Amino acid sequence: MNTLHLIDTSAYFHRAFHALPPLSRPSDGFPVGAIHGFCGMIWRLQREFKPTYRALVLDAPGRNNFRTQAYAAYKANRSERNPDLGLQFDKLQACADAFGIPTVKVKGFEADDVIATMVANAARAETTAVMFTADKDMMQLVDDDRGIRMYDPWKKVWIDRAAVIAKFGVGPELVVDAQAMIGDTSDNVPGVDKVGPKTAAQLLADFGSLDGIFQGVEAGDRRIAPGLRARLATHRENAYISRDLVRLRDDLPIPVELDDLAVCEPDISRIVALLDEFELVSLKDEILGAPVS
Repeated sequence: MNTLHLIDTSAYFHRAFHALPPLSRPSDGFPVGAIHGFCGMIWRLQREFKPTYRALVLDAPGRNNFRTQAYAAYKANRSERNPDLGLQFDKLQACADAFGIPTVKVKGFEADDVIATMVANAARAETTAVMFTADKDMMQLVDDDRGIRMYDPWKKVWIDRAAVIAKFGVGPELVVDAQAMIGDTSDNVPGVDKVGPKTAAQLLADFGSLDGIFQGVEAGDRRIAPGLRARLATHRENAYISRDLVRLRDDLPIPVELDDLAVCEPDISRIVALLDEFELVSLKDEILGAPVS
């Protein structure tokens, strides 16, 4: 069966920048740590996995998307991008071109929504999909029956339905409802005060959905402790706003077809030229398989 691999590129780049020691080009001090980490990871993925199709998925520039329109505080807690990271982000397309991997982005939407849409499109084309990311928001898309999984390339761990249940206490189909109550401080998604994964999972086990929980709140259901019932009532609007924020769109106009993403063998000469530009000698040695004089 054909397989589509979707790489959460912005997340990769951020992770490489923050997780690895700083690294600069010897000749002029230009920062290259994120480039080194990203290119190394892409190369290893290309050696280890042999999908039919592959794409690097990116956030479109700017924050003018439906989430900020619905909730102005969405991601408003994010600090400005580190200048060294920004300089390297500007080189990301050159890295993608050197490795021969198409990039995909849709104006007004985040990479997560692009991935969700491409996964849905692949399923309709009877193509399995793997999302290369550690982003918990993507767990709502996992579907063992349709061959949709995640792979965390940093921990080298596969994430299937069982892994989602281990994380949230519920299956992928209820992850959005769980996150609606838990919230997400990293994205400034409010959720319900003092409701964590265990409480959310228990409520969903008892009531089946976010709507069912609030029906229980309105009915004074005794399975919900009075204090929790009061918090849920107070934060009902936040819960529903949060559900809208974390639910991924899967109906975007994707500017490429599957056949446009067909995997081809990388052009080693282009990769070497890129690594020479950034003076990444150790990675060049790794790719060529032997030290280069």
